[in-house]
Amino acid sequence: MKSNKNITGTKEWAVHNVNCCTGCNHDCIYCYARSMALRFKRTTPESWPNEIIRDGQVSKARKKLSGTVMFPTTHDITLGNLNACETVLKKLLVAENRVLVVSKPHMECIERLYRALAEYKDQILFRFTIGVIDDELRSFWEPGAPAFDERLACLKCAFEAGFDTSVSCEPLLEPWNVQSLVEALRPFVTDSIWIGKANRLQQRTRWKYPKGHVEVERLLKWQTDEKVLEVYEMFQNDPLVKWKESYKD
Repeated sequence: MKSNKNITGTKEWAVHNVNCCTGCNHDCIYCYARSMALRFKRTTPESWPNEIIRDGQVSKARKKLSGTVMFPTTHDITLGNLNACETVLKKLLVAENRVLVVSKPHMECIERLYRALAEYKDQILFRFTIGVIDDELRSFWEPGAPAFDERLACLKCAFEAGFDTSVSCEPLLEPWNVQSLVEALRPFVTDSIWIGKANRLQQRTRWKYPKGHVEVERLLKWQTDEKVLEVYEMFQNDPLVKWKESYKD
């Protein structure tokens, strides 16, 4: 019997998920992985930014899997875990996997990866998360992550190095400026630009703002059906733009 269950989250992009680290120093306040770790008491708000490399995942042998592998999903690729991430990626690629590499990218990390993984470029799709241009707003939502200019430079760098490139505008943190965002990204994207909401926003930011915050409220107002349709109408005929399940709903 065919399942009617909607495909959501990372499953919209890949069949398999691989990670090698617990915690993330990007410290994004809406992070679903942090929210889950807090819920099950596997971390604290203070300890989450302190990345812990999971040596067993780094040393683990990798085999060819059926379908795309997404790496990483519950942390990012940072200077603190770059060696581990490069090791895992090489093992996945040597095993002939097709790998979707997702990151809020640091230039030093991406320059190293595109050199180290150049021989496997036909197996790699880079998908950089870029959901905001304004750096003051970025510093509120993603205090430890790179600014827009650095992420755009990383996208351009990977594109010019001959890799397939795409962008995740999920969460779209500046929907009132989405047209400028998409047009800035478009020249360096070979695959797609995905747009999606900040999911379960109140729940996932409660650890930081238990009584709410003006920026949380502002973004929620831009995630109503009416506002979502405004964004959809801008790009409904744009073949480069794709919609995450939160926007499809």
